[in-house]
Amino acid sequence: MEWSDKHDLVVFVTEPYQHPYRSKERGDVWNQIAVNLNGLDHPKFKVSKRSITDRLTLLITKHKAKMRQEENTTGITFEETELLKLAKINPVIQTEKLADEKSLELKKKEKEEGAG
Repeated sequence: MEWSDKHDLVVFVTEPYQHPYRSKERGDVWNQIAVNLNGLDHPKFKVSKRSITDRLTLLITKHKAKMRQEENTTGITFEETELLKLAKINPVIQTEKLADEKSLELKKKEKEEGAG
């Protein structure tokens, strides 16, 4: 079993980070991605929600490291792969941050209403 760009694109197209962290909706999205990936014919392999989240975390971490390296070095241009161009990983990172911030705001608001 080896991840390919085709598998990675299935994950990015579904946009799992549009929902708050640890929400039912986000879990449903991860399940749907697993079903989609398990349904692919070539290359065929079995994935779980956990393996998908681990893969996406790895891709995001690698991308952030490349971006930091580009910022710290001068005269070197960052060469995007086809996957990064199609997936647009930066919006994925931003969407994750916004969903998490929105979730924190809702929790804070609920806590204030419960206390007050």
